[in-house]
Amino acid sequence: MAPLVRSRRCFVHRNAIGARHRRAIASPGPARADGMITILYGSGTKAHKEDFTEFLEPALIKVARRHPNVRIALVGYRTVGPELAQLGDRLILIDPIADVRTYWKVLADADINLAVLKPSRVADCKSEIKWLEAAMLGIPSVVSATRTYEEIIDQGKTGFLCRTAADWDESLERLVTDEALRRTVGDAARTVALRDYGEAAMATNIAAILADIMPRPRTARKRIAVVNVFYPPQAIGGATRVVHDNVCSLVADHGDQFEIEVFTSIEGEPEGYKVVRQIVDGVRVTGVTTPNDPLIEQHTHDRRMGEVFDEFLTVAQVDLVHFHCIQRLTAELLEVTERRAIPYIITAHDGWWISNDQFLVDRRDQITLYDYALPAIERAQQFNAKAFRRMSVLEEPLRQARLVLPVSEPFAALYRMAGVENIRTIANGVSRLPERDRIAAPDGRIRLAHIGGASRHKGYHLV
Repeated sequence: MAPLVRSRRCFVHRNAIGARHRRAIASPGPARADGMITILYGSGTKAHKEDFTEFLEPALIKVARRHPNVRIALVGYRTVGPELAQLGDRLILIDPIADVRTYWKVLADADINLAVLKPSRVADCKSEIKWLEAAMLGIPSVVSATRTYEEIIDQGKTGFLCRTAADWDESLERLVTDEALRRTVGDAARTVALRDYGEAAMATNIAAILADIMPRPRTARKRIAVVNVFYPPQAIGGATRVVHDNVCSLVADHGDQFEIEVFTSIEGEPEGYKVVRQIVDGVRVTGVTTPNDPLIEQHTHDRRMGEVFDEFLTVAQVDLVHFHCIQRLTAELLEVTERRAIPYIITAHDGWWISNDQFLVDRRDQITLYDYALPAIERAQQFNAKAFRRMSVLEEPLRQARLVLPVSEPFAALYRMAGVENIRTIANGVSRLPERDRIAAPDGRIRLAHIGGASRHKGYHLV
């Protein structure tokens, strides 16, 4: 690129390891005990199809035939030949993964990582990201001998460079048959990755200074943002009633200690992502109109909603965020909060976090739960593609919560069954309702009331 720029000078700033990478390193996932050796190849684009077929597939077929304890995991775009397909359940095919944290969880379950590129000037310009992601997790890599990989890999010590089909076959055979070698190369690669690609090393090469240019004065009171899908005057749903009661109680009983802000969505407006602020019961409520989308409650992330919430946090300057029901708002808000290093807690009013079905019951009246305790590859096998993707992108914001607060002990038990650990039960209380004189029925009969919808998860069929 140097000849193409006016100064004739270019500078290299390599991919780096940041906070998200370190969280992935600190949470490697459950250990496998099945005795299988997993070789993983992740393809991010359709452009690598020829590279895989010509250079890598023959070596994989050979090593898998020689070793029945070897399984191949292919992630992303791929075309599997008939010989490789004969591996049966030792061949795991995983659809393209858009969320990098989900990909890291799958990668963490592997024993050997692969990166193949057909030799070319373009391939020589590609970064070492595939090696770096595996290296940070202590996984040895076998890669094509591009110019970049030759610059950063010490052959046989921090990885294996391959130029021919024989190189691929030999490198895979060495790693498959030598557990100590896999561990030694993986550990050495991780040492290099953490030393040369960490924040401290990269800080000498580039500086990015972002600061609050207009910091607002802070009051002595701690500021709490309460987030729920709805809030009065749009009081929809039982959880909204609980949230409103909680806010009113906090203001009445602890207003001298805490200042409360509310963030919510507004339904039924023609224009989406419009901010409306109002005062409800002495509390500032920031509402955001939602777009007209029939599938809005199925989305786990909404970038534009996250941008609006980021602006809200800039203004509110809160010390803690208390999330309740976040459908329509999405988990994007939790990720924005995490990036700002603001602690947050989650009250679990329903099964949105642990099931494809918000109220846990599917069309066959069966309870359906995720299992966050499973390794990523086993999740991909056990759950359908939709459930696998959804639980993968929700796991990180769920685990980063300081506490998850189910509203009853039986509900807490379900969350524990789904592999959620940071739990403390806080049961719903009773609203401060005005006293009313009861009027008995003239005929003496007992009157029963069902408060709730007519759906099965509300128990209507039992009435």
